[in-house]
Amino acid sequence: NKQKISELIHSKRIRLNMTQKELADAIGLSKYGERTIRRWESGETSPSKLEINAILNFPEITPFPNPTNSDYSMIDLFAGIGGTRLGFHQTKRTRCVFSSEWDKFAQKTYKANFGEHIVLGDINEIPLEEIPDCDILIGGFPCQPFSMMGQQKGFEDTRGTLFFRIAE
Repeated sequence: NKQKISELIHSKRIRLNMTQKELADAIGLSKYGERTIRRWESGETSPSKLEINAILNFPEITPFPNPTNSDYSMIDLFAGIGGTRLGFHQTKRTRCVFSSEWDKFAQKTYKANFGEHIVLGDINEIPLEEIPDCDILIGGFPCQPFSMMGQQKGFEDTRGTLFFRIAE
């Protein structure tokens, strides 16, 4: 029974695409939660009924799935966790055909929010011919080079030139 529980916890975590720490945080374990998950998965200890229910009942359904039919196709560049895309999604008129975000933690959250879709890394490393045509292009390119809170290097900052990549 302990073996079965450890396998259930491990397979659930893998399906959720979470690390042990991420799962521990998601179900509200203490700061030692990562170690606790590791011990449960190895069968060293067992979770309480409340803890096993919290894990097994953790939702696996994507909250904002990409529609199969839409009026417009869109591309989401510098996507972050998908805040701008969410606004378009809520219109129920757009389908995302391509998204790009370089930060691996933002990518993980984006995938949890929107499910299976194209999330590629650094836009500068993606050949233009791999980016599909679209009706709407959204891009929340980095504002730090232009912000009063930043060093205001503008186009002299590499991040400031990403605007031109969108234009390509």
